[in-house]
Amino acid sequence: MIALNLKYYFSASLLIGLNGLYTPVWAKSVVNYQKDSVVAYFSQRSEGKSTTAATPQENGYYRVYLGQDAKGYWVQDFYQNTKTKQSDPFQLKDVEDIPSSASRSMFGSIKEYYASGAVVNDLRLDSDGNFLSLKSYRPNGKILSEYLHDSETDHVQVKYWYNNRIRALDMELQGDEIVRYQAWRDNAQAIPKAVCFINKSLESRRVDDECMRLYLKLSGEYAELGNHQYRY
Repeated sequence: MIALNLKYYFSASLLIGLNGLYTPVWAKSVVNYQKDSVVAYFSQRSEGKSTTAATPQENGYYRVYLGQDAKGYWVQDFYQNTKTKQSDPFQLKDVEDIPSSASRSMFGSIKEYYASGAVVNDLRLDSDGNFLSLKSYRPNGKILSEYLHDSETDHVQVKYWYNNRIRALDMELQGDEIVRYQAWRDNAQAIPKAVCFINKSLESRRVDDECMRLYLKLSGEYAELGNHQYRY
């Protein structure tokens, strides 16, 4: 995954993307779901996608309706096989999203988990559902990436780490354009500017660009989290 696009965040239930804000249209309706009841079953995720099912799905997950307040509807997802939480409780503004695997009306803080109980994502959206920040973690609990949206400039601050916790990349993006950047090898040695994001764009695939090769490797690892997190 080269560039993330905010307007596509969590169309499979929670997020991912960073290039232009999605403006949701909320719906209000009366809820007929019983509190603390299972309201939907979903298939196992593949690349972040899952489908709604009528019955429990092996290796899939299910959603529980927790109730309603003045801001919206509370739900929580659980792994089917283990009955352990896949997410903390989170809120939706659109009642039609309650049983949907493509929820677009989420807002507030949303935290997701591996089946082991380790955190996958720690996502924050504003009250209108616009992206604020996202931290993603490897299965071993070590941080992989952090995205932070600056609403004033519409730029995105992007950071990646190696598995040994050494910082790998620190970038500021405007769309696919790299406005500012710094990169390090896994021994903490800075990568020379002469071989680092030569074209100043994430669209570049230059094999002689050490920073681009590093970005593709780490963003590929990030994409692999799609089987555990909500995505497109």
